Amino acid sequence: MSIDTKTLTAAEARAFQYDLGCWFCGYEERSPWLINSTFRPIAVEKWIRVEVLEDRNQHWASRNLKNGLELGSLLGSRPAKRNWDGHWRMQWRELISDEFKRRDYGLKIFIDISSMPRAIYGTLLIESCRTLLGKVSDIVLAYVPGIYRDRLSGRQQLDGLRGLAGLEGRSRYDAEPALLLGLGYDGVLADTVVDLFQIEHFSCFYSDPGVNEESAERCRTENNELLQHAELVEPASIRDITTTIRAINRLASWYVHQRDIILLPIGPKLQVAASIIAAIQEPRLGFRCLRTSVTRAIDVGVESGTIPIYAHISLAQNRN
Repeated sequence: MSIDTKTLTAAEARAFQYDLGCWFCGYEERSPWLINSTFRPIAVEKWIRVEVLEDRNQHWASRNLKNGLELGSLLGSRPAKRNWDGHWRMQWRELISDEFKRRDYGLKIFIDISSMPRAIYGTLLIESCRTLLGKVSDIVLAYVPGIYRDRLSGRQQLDGLRGLAGLEGRSRYDAEPALLLGLGYDGVLADTVVDLFQIEHFSCFYSDPGVNEESAERCRTENNELLQHAELVEPASIRDITTTIRAINRLASWYVHQRDIILLPIGPKLQVAASIIAAIQEPRLGFRCLRTSVTRAIDVGVESGTIPIYAHISLAQNRN
């Protein structure tokens, strides 16, 4: 499947004409930041907000929920659990089908993934690129880099891995699979994955340049041991989703005729989005999320002067 991706400037993304805009109303301070800022797209015909049942008493949740009532209709008419990807798939499919029927052209959609769980924005991406192919022509993903109010270590307990329906990958080999690990700041979690599952063959990709001058160095420091033992390492700019997809494809080409390949991104959300798109395009790549229990919710804010990062996904060439 051919999907075109490119980076947009803030001015380009803001000036784009959108049929739908979607954001996540969660507990992070940055959840409603973009749509309350000067970076809010100028022309969005209809706003949709996503709410989950968990963490509704954490940090900024009550304030965001109160203000969020005025910022878009609720997807699915009610909150649901963050990992119920079947629910989000069904609700998104119904929404897009209804909007397409009303307009009769491929929809242009804006999605702020800054604080949105990957089981949700991953499902929206998969549905848009597969089941809803032809009903969606363009997706612009917005990512607002955040600042963590607390340390990351110990915030989550690893319970295993979970897939997203449609990105299971193809199993062809009896040999141990290879893991393509996308690194972020949580080096403890990445180390735990490799140790827990006794992964012998793995390669890493990470964001360099990152969201700022220090982020790439911090990622290397937090994941120093993994990087030393990885069979291959590929850096890619967080501000260019296309370079990350290409880095993933280069790593995959090393294993593709020898082992099954599993993508497991732990880093920034645009890295996760790039992994999902790479797996959509190449069925031999499997995609997995971490199945975790959050033991300590961490608030994420936004520094003054922050500029969101935008990725444009074009599906127009695939439209019927």
